[in-house]
Amino acid sequence: VAVDGDGNVSDPSLAVQARAYDDSRPDPPTSATASQTASGLQLSFTLADSTHRPLVQRREGAAYPQAWTNVSPWLAPGTQEWTDTHRDPETTYVYRIRVQDARGRTNRTFSGLTV
Repeated sequence: VAVDGDGNVSDPSLAVQARAYDDSRPDPPTSATASQTASGLQLSFTLADSTHRPLVQRREGAAYPQAWTNVSPWLAPGTQEWTDTHRDPETTYVYRIRVQDARGRTNRTFSGLTV
């Protein structure tokens, strides 16, 4: 119902039904570190939630355009380390971790790790 400045009152509007849209996204991993092992570069990170599935991506540090490549498949929920066995040790890479929650939503923000 609306009332104007002269006191006129409108008829009530019809009721409508709506659904709220949840566009929240999972938080990205924190505390990412890298260490060289005999089998490759081991990346370790801390997931915000143990149900998140991580995916490791990388790009060459000086490459243009800066295209990200998936270097792992979607890993099992709760996985917090992965070893890159196919990197060129003479190349600088930037790594980032995507995460997917149980509803299939992925993070929008990232922290890069340059190695």
